[in-house]
Amino acid sequence: LASGEVRGFGLPTAAWHFGYLEPEQYNALAAYRSGPTSIVYIRTRRNDDSWGDYRAVMIWPQNEPLRTNTLKTDFVVRFRMLEAVEDISS
Repeated sequence: LASGEVRGFGLPTAAWHFGYLEPEQYNALAAYRSGPTSIVYIRTRRNDDSWGDYRAVMIWPQNEPLRTNTLKTDFVVRFRMLEAVEDISS
């Protein structure tokens, strides 16, 4: 803003960073993918280190992650348009 204030606009985002994934872990995560973007329900950490449940748009990486032997490395899944929902564990 012109006053130097900072304001957030829009819905929150999140990103899950994986240093590496075993093939089984990658396949389990990929099972939620229906295309480049998918509507999913997630539990992720908030900025205050508490946990929150959200409905979100999962953005699958455009490029496949690097492969080291059988591991997928440097893999990032992004989530946009997070909307808080009731507890999804029940």
